[in-house]
Amino acid sequence: MLESSILSLLFAISGKDNAETLIFIRDGGRMPKPTGCPMECPQKLYDVMLQCWKAVPEERPTFEYLYGMFDNFATSTEGQYQQT
Repeated sequence: MLESSILSLLFAISGKDNAETLIFIRDGGRMPKPTGCPMECPQKLYDVMLQCWKAVPEERPTFEYLYGMFDNFATSTEGQYQQT
């Protein structure tokens, strides 16, 4: 269920149809690092995204790890994202 939702999002963003998207992902393709919306995606955050997209579920980060990482990330970058 979740995988089909992710596939739908990926093909909508990439312009690929479902079959092309599935082949793209099976061949190791991943979404590029987001840019300019409204700020550049930090490399550390993109690296975590890539870890979450690993093909083998046991190689993906746990929710406990993600919670701690995002909590620390939010605290360490708090001032960077406030509008002036």
